Amino acid sequence: MQRFVRPKFNPAELNNKNLEQQARLVFDWWCDDDDREAYLKSLGTGIGWIASRAHVQDDPAPPRSQPVPQGHAKVALIVDPAEVDKALVDTQAYSNIPYAELGGGGFMLAIDPAPAGPGVTDWHGEQRKFASTWLGAFNSTQLEKVAELAVEQAAVVSLAGSQFDLAEYAQQAALRYFGLLFGFGTADHPLLEAAAARGYKALQYQIVGRHFVSDPTIVPQAQAAMGMLAARTSSLIDEYATLARAPRRPTRPGVTRPSDTWPTGVQPWSELGLSSLGDPLLRTAPAAGGAVFSGQDLCTIVAGLLVGMVGNVQTAVCLMVQDLMKKEPQQQTLGDVRKLLAKHPPVPFLPRRTLKIVGNVPQDTDCILALRPRQDHEGCPWGQVPKGDAAHACLGQAFVEPLLVAIVNHVLSLRGLDQVRDGVTGEVLKPERLWGFGCTRYPLRYRRDKVRTRQPLIVTMPIKAPIAENAARLRAVIRSAAPRIDSVLLGSSMVQVAWFEFLAGDTLLTLHTVYDGDFDSYILHFAESAGELFDQIFECIEGAPPMPVADYPFEFVETVRRFNRPPAANYFFSRV
Repeated sequence: MQRFVRPKFNPAELNNKNLEQQARLVFDWWCDDDDREAYLKSLGTGIGWIASRAHVQDDPAPPRSQPVPQGHAKVALIVDPAEVDKALVDTQAYSNIPYAELGGGGFMLAIDPAPAGPGVTDWHGEQRKFASTWLGAFNSTQLEKVAELAVEQAAVVSLAGSQFDLAEYAQQAALRYFGLLFGFGTADHPLLEAAAARGYKALQYQIVGRHFVSDPTIVPQAQAAMGMLAARTSSLIDEYATLARAPRRPTRPGVTRPSDTWPTGVQPWSELGLSSLGDPLLRTAPAAGGAVFSGQDLCTIVAGLLVGMVGNVQTAVCLMVQDLMKKEPQQQTLGDVRKLLAKHPPVPFLPRRTLKIVGNVPQDTDCILALRPRQDHEGCPWGQVPKGDAAHACLGQAFVEPLLVAIVNHVLSLRGLDQVRDGVTGEVLKPERLWGFGCTRYPLRYRRDKVRTRQPLIVTMPIKAPIAENAARLRAVIRSAAPRIDSVLLGSSMVQVAWFEFLAGDTLLTLHTVYDGDFDSYILHFAESAGELFDQIFECIEGAPPMPVADYPFEFVETVRRFNRPPAANYFFSRV
């Protein structure tokens, strides 16, 4: 059973449709994994043409004397592996300029290699050289140590429940990893999160989304988030340099602190067991790249690395785990991460623009390169080709692989790991992808009670009118029933602590407990052992379940579930 009855893919449906109708149909195929694959295969080694919603020319608002051309921009979809490889290496025929709208002319992805010549600086080559050396400051053992710490930090919130979103967990682990290695503080996490999420969405919009949907807010929102990150990055680089020259004055004469040379809010590596790594990347940035790049250039590079890394990690982890979950539990091992990535490229499409006529593709035509799964080489699936390096080959392969391994291995080690099924159809829920590109959600579940037995219950119930009168009645009920409540709690081995609290000017009654075990079993126990007490309480509550509670235990469970609130940011600490 399926939620939607989709017709079988049939390329003949494109016949007798106008350009916009054809584009809508292709987009419908594109957003379905099976139909997208069938559509790409149907093109064979030919070129697919998409009637794009993107602007026909770069400047959407030229002078009034030059009316902007309207209509559909023709976009070439290149699927032939040989042609894709050619587009990745032939910088005389293809340009990366479609990326420029996201990060400007200094954005590494948008810069084309410059031809050698006197007085000519290859800024793309300079950025690649700097970034490769800079990210290579840490060896694999050091990166593995940081990856394990990042995975643990992300699990505190992202794996707090028995059901979790793998895409969100991978994103948080990648953000922690990036923040630790670059030397950002805890308070900088929201900035990193916003810049990574909005920047990656804008990246996907420039590659695929803008050809099918119209949302002119995506790129400006990404630019604003990346701008705020650039401002903070600049401030931190300056503060690291200032503190290296003039450390903070010790609180007591002669007594130094680990934080004396660390910016305010940044936890010193000595407190995290990372002293052996040396210095964070923001501290070394001026020495590593200052001879060639300005402070603004360095900030732009940091933002570009963040955007390119976090979203790709998020998607790669989801696709790898989905593949492994198809196997028997005893066979769910990571193995060769590069081969698995090549089988499921986290970047399935790349943009290019023709600089001259290429076959049947006119000059100045935007192209989408479809990176097909391949096992013919050991290269990185982020744009490597079998023979020779691509002009924009992956920079972060060695930098990211320890994190991918750490996340996937941690997820596979979760007790009772299983996929989640649709509550209506029973189908296994697959990763959700934006425009057939990045994975935005992948629900999974595990036996959380086997990892941490204690859980919070925060049942917040609205008091019904007349509020003052019913609040007084509730106080009287709780006070008079206190011995009975104590007896019930002592008779349950599941409850650790419990109390009631009035909130929001006595308009809400909240029951707090910390308990062991399964939610449903825990609540059913109280329906059976203290149903009459809850009858008295629910008489004063808006949205109460059917009563008496003892006769409607399952409705009682669902009512408590409805009123239950998660802890702030889903954070809950317990030693067991």
